[in-house]
Amino acid sequence: MSSTAHGSDADDQATREIPSVDPAAAAAAAAAGPGAPGAPPLPEQDPFAEHPEYYVGAAFVGGLLAAQILKRLRR
Repeated sequence: MSSTAHGSDADDQATREIPSVDPAAAAAAAAAGPGAPGAPPLPEQDPFAEHPEYYVGAAFVGGLLAAQILKRLRR
């Protein structure tokens, strides 16, 4: 048995190259302002991203609401 496979895993892995950015194009996009046709998209404002505890509260209220609906349907 030969052990030629040791260390060859690094050779088999694909390398990723970071794309180059043209400084003039980046400056033009920044000067154009947000929403301009070459500008990067703006991140959407999500109130749940800043306060994840809102998900817990919403789930609790949803559970209570579902229980009340099921209770009324059972009558």
